[in-house]
Amino acid sequence: MKATRSDSPILPQELIGEVLCRLPVKSLCRFKSVSHSWYSLISDPHFAQTHFTQTTNKMPNRLILISDFRTLFSVDYSAQIPVATEHTFPSVEDESYDVWSGILGSCNGLVLALNESDFDKYLLNPSTGESKKMPESPFALDSVNAYNLCGLGYDSTTDDYKVVMLSFYNGGVDDETGATTETNTIVSVYSLKSDSWRKIQGSSYLHNIADSPGVYLNGCVHWLVQRGSDNFSVIVAFDLGNETFWEFLPPPFVNNAELPCFYPAVLGGYLCLPDFTDVWVMKEYGKKESWTKFTIGKPDDISRIELVGLLEDGEFLLSRDKEQLVVYNSKGKTWRDMVVCGIPDSFTSGGTYVESLISPERFHRIGRECEACERMKRYSDMASSSNGSNILKYRNKTCFCGQKAAIKVTQSERNNNKGKLYYACAKRKCKFWDWCKPVNSTNESIDTVQRALPQGNFKDVHTRQQVHEDNQGYMKLLIIVISLFALFVAIMK
Repeated sequence: MKATRSDSPILPQELIGEVLCRLPVKSLCRFKSVSHSWYSLISDPHFAQTHFTQTTNKMPNRLILISDFRTLFSVDYSAQIPVATEHTFPSVEDESYDVWSGILGSCNGLVLALNESDFDKYLLNPSTGESKKMPESPFALDSVNAYNLCGLGYDSTTDDYKVVMLSFYNGGVDDETGATTETNTIVSVYSLKSDSWRKIQGSSYLHNIADSPGVYLNGCVHWLVQRGSDNFSVIVAFDLGNETFWEFLPPPFVNNAELPCFYPAVLGGYLCLPDFTDVWVMKEYGKKESWTKFTIGKPDDISRIELVGLLEDGEFLLSRDKEQLVVYNSKGKTWRDMVVCGIPDSFTSGGTYVESLISPERFHRIGRECEACERMKRYSDMASSSNGSNILKYRNKTCFCGQKAAIKVTQSERNNNKGKLYYACAKRKCKFWDWCKPVNSTNESIDTVQRALPQGNFKDVHTRQQVHEDNQGYMKLLIIVISLFALFVAIMK
């Protein structure tokens, strides 16, 4: 008997989501083509964040490389046979613009990159090939003598990805115009949710390296700087949650007599400060006593090395003369070349990132969606507070046809209007349209009518907490199914 579509077993959508959340990013990108429902589920920003939370400790770090042709490569250096993968971004304005001059930071799978063609900044996801061109900061200094440093990070308090920009003149004064700033550094913050920049209180710290990006760790973006008051060298951390600076002391080798010229880095989840052939690692975040030095014995035949990653068993991954990846074992003090298939002949390291589904294009829609849900909830609360369940009081209006106008709910996300109520012709004969404002009053002088609010207009409005609570039951069911399957396999063996 030929199976029909109705004969096929159908799993609940929530159960499918729980299973998909445990799969690698590469597989999920392929599974988008299975069906429209799977595409919508895997593309959902909340699913992407849930997937990252559940798999963050299982995903290996990938090394970012920029070739001498300014194309972007990545390498899974923890694999038995590492392979260099070239990345392209079809959403970039033009193919000729898919060239990159530098990496300014990475966080949760998103990479902040500087485009070589238009000198704009882009948020990239190398795993999915998505990209978003960031708007220019209206607070950035535009001068040949001005520097604009950036750092990318995640603010868990608002569930938002932010870019902090530090803008300052070299020496605090513009040599061309003589212009100065109120403080030595102008600080502005970009929010991916709102897709906009804000200027906040400035900073008096002094920076030396013009192209040193901030490194993200523990909710903060870090730089090695000097205090403007006493020229004392410190590591400054910008907290993305409360958007303030705080500081702690660097390793003892840092000389306070001059501006520091070292880049902080994050290796294996630890804040580090490379010093030529030494690497200082802060084993306890924020505690100066925990700085520990590791010495790398550089062979004479290597003219330049750059620390790019941390491997297991006390091994460091380094770039040799921008042509070869090498591994140094700190225990045995031995060197070996890392053979990578397809690696460019010459490259520049841009740090590391982890694979994720987080979309730079779709993530900012979460903010608008949440605002729409809150607006709908307020309307629902107003209805519930009236003399009856789901009863909404509103002014009676007549359309151009002379008929009573109907009330509908906006579904469009344009201009952040999703969820608003509006008047329209009930029979769609005329073009009458007006915003509807519910009236929460019992004053009889106000021309109001009580009518049950159409339930269908709210059928797609759910809070994320409700979805999470509903998923708990399916999660228990999934655990039972997996346990039974494991028991069956054990019996068969």
